[in-house]
Amino acid sequence: ACIKTGTCTDTVVGPLSAPAGYIGLVCVHPDYQSSGLGRALMSIAEKRCADVYHVTLMVMDVIALRHDLIAWYGSLGYQLTDRTTPAGPFLAGKGETALAEFNFVLLEKRLNAD
Repeated sequence: ACIKTGTCTDTVVGPLSAPAGYIGLVCVHPDYQSSGLGRALMSIAEKRCADVYHVTLMVMDVIALRHDLIAWYGSLGYQLTDRTTPAGPFLAGKGETALAEFNFVLLEKRLNAD
């Protein structure tokens, strides 16, 4: 299992109005999916961003075609925004190409102020 986290002022989808915690590259080995490990990783990442970076908003870019993944993040409190961008230019900037056209969408979650 792994997760990438930190702060950002822009994402693949574009600039943000204020710094936010960013979560990306979340993965859990298939043998451990549906075990609660992904939820635990997300919770730890959110707490770290709140405690270390003092952010109250978490964001992530997700491939729009991954409806199952977007629904899973939704079960954790992430909301789909209206912000989207074609993946092609982002991938081209990294020297990569996609086999089909798709978009990235921005998800966000407000963290509770404890």
